[in-house]
Amino acid sequence: MKNIKLIFTYILIFVVLICMYFASLILSSLIPASPIKENVIKSSEFLKQYGEKEIVDLKYKKEEIFLFTDALMLNTAYSTDSEKPIESALLARKNYIPGQTQTISKDREKNLGASKSHTDKYGNIFQVDELYGLMHGENITESFEYARYWHGYLIFLRPLLLVLSYKRNKNINVNTYNFANCIYELSNNQKDKF
Repeated sequence: MKNIKLIFTYILIFVVLICMYFASLILSSLIPASPIKENVIKSSEFLKQYGEKEIVDLKYKKEEIFLFTDALMLNTAYSTDSEKPIESALLARKNYIPGQTQTISKDREKNLGASKSHTDKYGNIFQVDELYGLMHGENITESFEYARYWHGYLIFLRPLLLVLSYKRNKNINVNTYNFANCIYELSNNQKDKF
């Protein structure tokens, strides 16, 4: 009896958490695109400086940081339709602009699609250029769904884009990581003394 009660408790916690996550995603989808537009434009300009990847010199080696995922996340954040928050939360479209979008491609099990002007003859997709084009008036009429994943980052990214651009978000992430790493190292040093 005790085990059944424990299992029921875990199932209940799981269901409550899923509902909270889904509700949070819907709430973030209620933010209209217009207040975040300026920061997404600034973000696309910042990413455009580097292209699809940024090369960071770590003195002992050069590291490539791929930015196409960042561009995809920003595109998805901007393309959320606040008039249809549940649909937007579930489908996670990119390049979706009500009134401009003519074609919506469903999610496929293969590579995520891109507008023809941002795909080369080998099928390579250029997310940074596509985001830049979308934010600078290029008439992109093709939208692509990316529903195979849960896009929980939108819970944080969309509200942050109300006040910060990608560059500022990146700085906050780096500083938060460094602070957490310092706390971790200090706590490990304290344990080693005993």
